[in-house]
Amino acid sequence: MKKRLSMLLAAALCIFMAAGCGTSTTGGNGKVALEVGNWPDATRPESLEKYENWKTQFEEQNPDIEISTNTYGFEVKTFVAKAVARQLPDLLQNLPFTEVKSVAKNGYAADITEAAKKSGILDAINPDLIEMCSGEDGKLYTLPRVAYMQGLMINKKLFEQAGLVNADGTVMVPETFDELADFAVKIKEKTGVSGFTMPTTGNHGGWILLNIAWNYGVEFEEQNDDGTWKATFDTPEFHEALQFLHDLKWEKGVLPDNNVIDATEMRMLLGSDQTAMIIGNSDWCSHLAQKCGMDVGNLAMAKMPAGPGGRYSQLGGSLFMFSPDLTEEQIEAGFKWIDFTGYGPELNEDTYRDTCEVYANENNFVFPKELFSIWTNKERSAKVEEIASEYANVDIKDFENYNLDGIELRSEPAACAQELYSVLDGVIQEIMTNKNADIPALSKKAQDDFQANHLDKMN
Repeated sequence: MKKRLSMLLAAALCIFMAAGCGTSTTGGNGKVALEVGNWPDATRPESLEKYENWKTQFEEQNPDIEISTNTYGFEVKTFVAKAVARQLPDLLQNLPFTEVKSVAKNGYAADITEAAKKSGILDAINPDLIEMCSGEDGKLYTLPRVAYMQGLMINKKLFEQAGLVNADGTVMVPETFDELADFAVKIKEKTGVSGFTMPTTGNHGGWILLNIAWNYGVEFEEQNDDGTWKATFDTPEFHEALQFLHDLKWEKGVLPDNNVIDATEMRMLLGSDQTAMIIGNSDWCSHLAQKCGMDVGNLAMAKMPAGPGGRYSQLGGSLFMFSPDLTEEQIEAGFKWIDFTGYGPELNEDTYRDTCEVYANENNFVFPKELFSIWTNKERSAKVEEIASEYANVDIKDFENYNLDGIELRSEPAACAQELYSVLDGVIQEIMTNKNADIPALSKKAQDDFQANHLDKMN
């Protein structure tokens, strides 16, 4: 019986491994095969056409490489299952910064350190981003695709209706969270629309609360000398940050009536003129235009407001990740694809121009300059501005306040970030649905929950 069971288990393992393998090293014609994820689907015909043309041009220039396509992009609910089953595309193009340490530790991503050194790309990345792209072992597991900082996204139409406009026609921006609350009250009084929206679900509430709480002086976790982690956020400063949200809801009445809001719904409210302010980032601009119907001229952005504890903003973005089963040749093919599509240190002017033209035709945001560059090459930035200025469809004055002046950038928590956000979602939901919520008790319960159910299990 034991022998038979062992044989069955071995057979099952073989079947699983065969089923779980992604693209093989070479196609049937002997070419290096690379499956590229985040491929546009039919809902964005111009982008799909652009990518298909890129595929043709790339394969003509690299006759030894064959590109296959996969529309899958990172999703919290499905990523781990697909990674374990080896069902991710060879090259994933939108891994969040929060997941780098996890994918490295669990073997979901390839070590690309040597390939990056060989290509020269490692020397060209903004040094502030290298650690964020690396695992705890110091090896490189991802490459930056887009970087951004969290800030304030503003519906200009609602600000104008509320009279929050400067003499030069630009909208006023709140410099502190107290000013944000005052602005939200004025907008609600003048327009009847919620002045600010806070997400509450999908881990998005905790993610945004992180940024708010930092500015009240909150530290969420710390690593002990023995390498274990300790939750540290049950503090008077955290209580004050939660009280800020409570007052927006119950004292000032400036939040939406709906208490179940994720980031997608929050963006939809901003894009459809149903809320005036959200905390977000420049990486969301395309979604606002493409999915929420927001006119590109109706958006302004500003830096994160300051709190009593300082002025901090989260550095984030999306990353390229390679499957751990790839050969050296496939990883090199992936680097070539990244360069070709304009996301490498040396700008491909033709493909970047294609992107600007398609974005302009889709009524998508085309900025006259980069809002945040991940590369040290100043000549690249100058060329980006030269090309983008031909297609730009927004007034850069609406985004001039979205800058690093006075801002201290921070990365997301190193340990159990998504789990922390989930715990904090529950705290926010209780505050939004219970006017008499006991904030100190909620804070303590959340910290104990995060420690016992997440940090202790990792320690």
